[in-house]
Amino acid sequence: MINRRDLLSGIVGGAVSTGLFSAVKINTADTLVASNVMALKKLRVPADRTCAIVLGYGFAGDGGDKVMYWDANSEKTDNQGTVIAALNTPKGRWLQLHDGVMDFRQFGIFNAQNPADIALEAMVNDPLIQRIEAHSALNFTRRHRFSRSNITLDFGGQVITTVGLEPLAFS
Repeated sequence: MINRRDLLSGIVGGAVSTGLFSAVKINTADTLVASNVMALKKLRVPADRTCAIVLGYGFAGDGGDKVMYWDANSEKTDNQGTVIAALNTPKGRWLQLHDGVMDFRQFGIFNAQNPADIALEAMVNDPLIQRIEAHSALNFTRRHRFSRSNITLDFGGQVITTVGLEPLAFS
């Protein structure tokens, strides 16, 4: 029989270091498990710093898995990836624990059907994210300009499209 601590360390494995749990004072004693992001949003509001394992974005095993923790005082803007608001309270947010590497699937982007603009902006504007990866085709519908260094964009040879992008205006 496997205990909760072993399960948590096995699932989190290389995704989040033990030091990160200590740095943000995560409560892993009562770790919650949610099958997807919507199930996470519907959870009863837990104690501050409670850890949750999300098994997928839309469904368990879809590649959008992540480790989150509840920050009862957070009022950050929900970006459906690294910051997720609960449905039953205006204050407090689920915040993602990560090692600086992020994937579009963790924002629910699995193909070029849904624009990837909001996810890209959220990841680039998070100074803790050092590497952004894509594991499927992406579509961008807006032009982006960033002035940030120390970040790697790795689209992994995936097809990147700009269907719906506004034309570039020349003056």
